[in-house]
Amino acid sequence: MSKSTGTRDPTVIYTKNEKKKHVIPADNSSIKKNRHNRFKQERKSLIDSHHTISCAATSNLKKAIQICKNKVEKIAKEHRDLNRKFRDREFDLLISQNDCIYGKRETDFPPSDVKRISKIFKNPQFFVNGVEPNDIKQGFVGDCWFVAALGVVTNIPGLLETICVARDEEVGIYGFIFFKDGDWISTVVDDQLCTYGKDENGKFDLTYSENETWLPLIEKAYAKIHGDYESIEGGWTAIEDLTGGVYTFVRTDDILDTEKFWREELVHVNKKVLFAVSHITFDPSEEEVVSIKGLYCNHAYSVIRTIEIENGTKLVEIRNPHGTGPWSDGSKEWSPERMTLLNHQFGDDGAFWMSYEDFLNHWNCIDKVRLFDSSWTVYTTWIKYNVLPKSDGKFILTIPQESELVIVLQQPDNRYFTEDQKYKYLLSFRVYEQGSESYLSRSQIGNPYASRSINQEINLPAGTYEIIPHITRRKERRVKKLAIGQDVNDNSDDEEEEHEKCEWELSLGIRIYSQNRKITLKGYEGEYPKKVEPVQEEIDPEGDYSAIPTDESAITKAQEDDYHDNND
Repeated sequence: MSKSTGTRDPTVIYTKNEKKKHVIPADNSSIKKNRHNRFKQERKSLIDSHHTISCAATSNLKKAIQICKNKVEKIAKEHRDLNRKFRDREFDLLISQNDCIYGKRETDFPPSDVKRISKIFKNPQFFVNGVEPNDIKQGFVGDCWFVAALGVVTNIPGLLETICVARDEEVGIYGFIFFKDGDWISTVVDDQLCTYGKDENGKFDLTYSENETWLPLIEKAYAKIHGDYESIEGGWTAIEDLTGGVYTFVRTDDILDTEKFWREELVHVNKKVLFAVSHITFDPSEEEVVSIKGLYCNHAYSVIRTIEIENGTKLVEIRNPHGTGPWSDGSKEWSPERMTLLNHQFGDDGAFWMSYEDFLNHWNCIDKVRLFDSSWTVYTTWIKYNVLPKSDGKFILTIPQESELVIVLQQPDNRYFTEDQKYKYLLSFRVYEQGSESYLSRSQIGNPYASRSINQEINLPAGTYEIIPHITRRKERRVKKLAIGQDVNDNSDDEEEEHEKCEWELSLGIRIYSQNRKITLKGYEGEYPKKVEPVQEEIDPEGDYSAIPTDESAITKAQEDDYHDNND
């Protein structure tokens, strides 16, 4: 119907100025609703279970791998008996295209068609001569953060192959594992992919490497566990999802001693840690200047290796795309001897070098993920938590002997539920020795753009400790665009209604990595907090205020928390 009639076509998404953004065919399928409910139930089960997972990271990984292999083998056998190729009922790009691609928001990448791999590639193979960084090219989905994470993971031989667990290419089923909400999970997908027309040579424009299929399929699996493709547009912490490691955000201008950072952190790249770098800016003029050098703002790059050559010159090798300037291909800094020393060749391989000084000056954000081997055990538990009114939830940790710990406070991966979120929660925590009013350590400053987790590395002697969360809640102000075209400003803040429902605001999990296998970890959430009415206090102008502590040693735990509330 036309706009002049006062009604709108329910299959059209409208913007504020009434212009059509994208036409979505009517779809009466209930798959999306069922998937939405299932994800909510999975998120709820994290809290209701109240159990602690205590197992070596590698043994838990092996368990997830075996589950995935069994799933692929069983489904493949069923379909061979039926003489049918596998079609994923939960994530069918052909039958439920809108549900799998568009999500709840508008889309900028509608596909022209959906085809099986055998109809797209002339000679499809999952891996062609193994995994190489040059295999990785971003498609039409705005998930450079995930694609860059894959580039980082390929720097360690065999790591990506561990994630791509099992497949039956003839039947068209592929199994993958990912680290989600503190545990390894598995998923399977079929071999249907979206296409975006053909190029001038008659080939389907997928922007992926020709005939090699692992990249679009792992991207599809990652989209599936998050609900749809649009849910993986834009992000930060994909390296953690691919490795089970611990993500830390570092601003280059926050590094106190750059020589120490080089010596104790950066030189361990692709051994103990993985690194990605970026230059984040919201200034269009700055973005234009930076792009002149061949490097782009708001785009992730992987760090390959570091080396120190003659005269103490420190160099960092980075991948994708090319940069220009000192130490780029063809620059005057290169000599035959240096090219031999660094095993470097000019060419279209996506790798380039830059000096450590330029590295610190150009990049303003570093993503660091610490890796853990089979000697480490992961302890995990979850509680319900409330910010306003504030609950007294905490975690109790008992250590029988001195141990190195990596403590991670996390909230569930809510990427699929972005449009449902009324608030954004920023996490932090402090560690206290039980019975003490002075904290021993507090969490590092996190990524302001990705608040899923926060962490701290600490050595603690034998004893019992309390990990006290501190959560800052920020109002999410946005406009929801509904299918019927009605714009709704979600600016209400009905605290009274929330309290009367007595619903916990969020789920909090703690994840502790340690080489000590006898740690005890428990979560305590307490009762749902009662709303406390503010009391108006009168100040006596002649009162005695001499008892107010001025000595730092007299500051209590409660006063520390007040300071924490105002300064974290």
